[in-house]
Amino acid sequence: MKKILTTDRLHLIEFNTEDAPFVYELMNTPGWLKFIGYRGIDEVLDAENFIKEKFLTSYRDWGYGLWKMEVTKSGQAIGMMGFVKRDTLPHPDIGFALLPEFEGKGGHVHFVGSV
Repeated sequence: MKKILTTDRLHLIEFNTEDAPFVYELMNTPGWLKFIGYRGIDEVLDAENFIKEKFLTSYRDWGYGLWKMEVTKSGQAIGMMGFVKRDTLPHPDIGFALLPEFEGKGGHVHFVGSV
């Protein structure tokens, strides 16, 4: 498990195949299906293959990807976020998804310097 970032509230961690049950759950939520779309994840094995083919390949080829979001105190997986290489865009795209029970619980974002 490679940690990418740790804050007081969250860890960002690289996915691995042991995360397949969580990926299956997340990718079949109503919000995912409505806003991101169906990805053919009909069982946990599909999620495991998706992790291998998409997430692990992205880490290897690009050095970044989508990472699992965990609550720092409990280690509970609540979503994913990170960067996605899209053929239609010149730069990585930012993506995220949360389990429904964790939506709308963010804090304020403060930027330092120019954005």
